[in-house]
Amino acid sequence: VYTPPPTSLPLFGPLPNLGHCQGPNTPLARAGHTGLARDLRAGCRLPLHLSKEWLIWVAAVQLFMGQPASADGISRTSAQETPEALVVLAAASLQDVLPVVARAWREVTGVPVRFSFAATSVLAPQIFRGAPADVFISADEVWMQWLEERGGVDGSSVRPVATNQLVFVVPTGTADPPGDSRSLAGADLAQIALAAEDTPAGRYARAALERVGAWTAVEPRVIRGGSVRGTLEWVARGESDGGIVYRTDALAEERVTVAFAFGGDDDPVPTYPGAVTARTEQPEAAGAFLDFVSGAEAMALFAASGFGLADDGTGVAQVPSLASPALDPWSAVRLSLIVAFSAVLLGLVPAVAVGWLLARRDFPGKSFVSMLVMAPLVVPPVVTGFLLLTVLGRESALGGLLAAMGLPIPFTLLGATLAALVVGFPLYVMAIRAVFDTVDRRFEEVSWTLGVPKLPTFRRIALPLALPGIAAGAVLAFARSLGEFGATVVLAGNMEGQTRTIALAVYSLLESPSGQGATWTLVIASVMLSLVALLGFERLTRWQRRRIEDHHGGR
Repeated sequence: VYTPPPTSLPLFGPLPNLGHCQGPNTPLARAGHTGLARDLRAGCRLPLHLSKEWLIWVAAVQLFMGQPASADGISRTSAQETPEALVVLAAASLQDVLPVVARAWREVTGVPVRFSFAATSVLAPQIFRGAPADVFISADEVWMQWLEERGGVDGSSVRPVATNQLVFVVPTGTADPPGDSRSLAGADLAQIALAAEDTPAGRYARAALERVGAWTAVEPRVIRGGSVRGTLEWVARGESDGGIVYRTDALAEERVTVAFAFGGDDDPVPTYPGAVTARTEQPEAAGAFLDFVSGAEAMALFAASGFGLADDGTGVAQVPSLASPALDPWSAVRLSLIVAFSAVLLGLVPAVAVGWLLARRDFPGKSFVSMLVMAPLVVPPVVTGFLLLTVLGRESALGGLLAAMGLPIPFTLLGATLAALVVGFPLYVMAIRAVFDTVDRRFEEVSWTLGVPKLPTFRRIALPLALPGIAAGAVLAFARSLGEFGATVVLAGNMEGQTRTIALAVYSLLESPSGQGATWTLVIASVMLSLVALLGFERLTRWQRRRIEDHHGGR
């Protein structure tokens, strides 16, 4: 039975010029199902604007109906829809084994799984604040209890998944590493890396050191990473002399060696409980996934990665309960001001020199120099911090030389200052370059004709005329330095009273919701300081503009 082709389309109405295409012997009918392109070649042509409308209509159907469309505009549904993926938020120490378990799960059920790995202290508040997740697997029971008490997870679904063990690691090749936890107090280790205070690994490590009486001696040498994986990376790179991490993480990293394990009867045993979140839209699938994760097949995969079995009867020693970090907000404000002022002072001469050079001189490679100076403005700050750590770390030639001279950069106040300087330098240079572009060169030319050398001319004429603009650039760089986070946390760490600036302190408090009061103190202080700095920048910019206008009007 012949069905004539359509002479109208939804949304676009009647299509003219298709009358000659009606009937069983027309070119369109003879073209059969060969597609729109051949139909048009066969003689049934649409006007150009209607051809575009046809394609737009087909694309709209595909987009809004969620179905693939063929060339002749006919939508066809897939034979079977892909099941909706489960979203699992899990501790960072599980990021090697859980994807393997998820692949085995998908082979059985066909349900895909998407993961978000981070420190447990980061994930639990995210779930509490409504992060879309179906399953949560914590690195300790304390955070799980905290979330259960606040209705973030289904308490009836909580179950242990696996266990782990704390170990002390040192960079591979370290001579005479400590042999047990008690020897850490007197060990010749300048820096010992631990996970953040509110992470399970950080609290387990402190509890283990307090048990043997070594915490008081070790605490001044502690540097804090964000998660256990960040702590491990610092040790692997040689930036820390040793650190306390999970056994499974240490086994996966070839650049570290396990010096000893915390295996005493009273040592805490890290346990990973899992639960279905309260807001999941797939409770049955989420529960089935937890059943699979705690089943025999998954347990074999966990054991192959070095984890212990959750049902082996091992207890969990008491660890400190959740509390706000021992954090003085005004210490963070003071450190931020010191870092920002120091960055501005250290960058003053280089910024003036580079700004003047880019404004007043043409030379081969000028564009490359400008691009290099501006790079920190667009490169992610974490990447900038990583590059700085690579160049200035203790294992690099330059970093080793500076450390030998008594100027170590990583995990020091100098490192925090350098990170702030690098990320704020582009704004510094941009403002100074712009002001030198506006300074009338004829004043300098008159000075030269009178026999005054170029350097005194610059110091007595160009520099005073550009001074308000230079000050504006300094204020802008100062404001940027106050808010620096990414490069600082990578290069300088997050050490209370040493490198923990406002941004790092707020981040630490966000991982402990009981610290809301201190968080607001820091937020208000940060906003006020930034607004004052920007107000100063605006006033200095206007002052510079008025001076230029006065000079031009006086000619």
